Amino acid sequence: MFLAHIGEICTKETSADPDGWTPENPLWGHCAIVAALIHEIYGGDIVRASLLHIPCLVHVRSHYANKLQSGALIDATAAQFGDKYPVPLVFVVSSYEHVLDNTQTFARYRTLRRRHLNLTVRLSEKEPHKEKLPIPRRNPKK
Repeated sequence: MFLAHIGEICTKETSADPDGWTPENPLWGHCAIVAALIHEIYGGDIVRASLLHIPCLVHVRSHYANKLQSGALIDATAAQFGDKYPVPLVFVVSSYEHVLDNTQTFARYRTLRRRHLNLTVRLSEKEPHKEKLPIPRRNPKK
């Protein structure tokens, strides 16, 4: 349910690359903060892959995803690449603190997290009998 709604809270304001963001591709530039939010909700590891070897993505530098405790890899923002997903990607474990260390990234994360909480409340009020979106377990460490 959470992944089905993530695009609803991603905007140009929260994108790491606002010039590349479009309403048709709302996940563009959101991998780091979405990975941090998924980590906060579900746990597991945040993983990072370098994009420096892909000429059209050098300006983006990295791509983030999540590896759950079960071992499953969740790339919640893979759709941002359309049919040009950068392969092969070699993911290495990163950390929640590293992802949110940058002041601008942390500000974008806080905005996304607030929108997630607001969406969770709105959906719960609309359809109280349906599955609710998960609520983050902890506050960001800043």
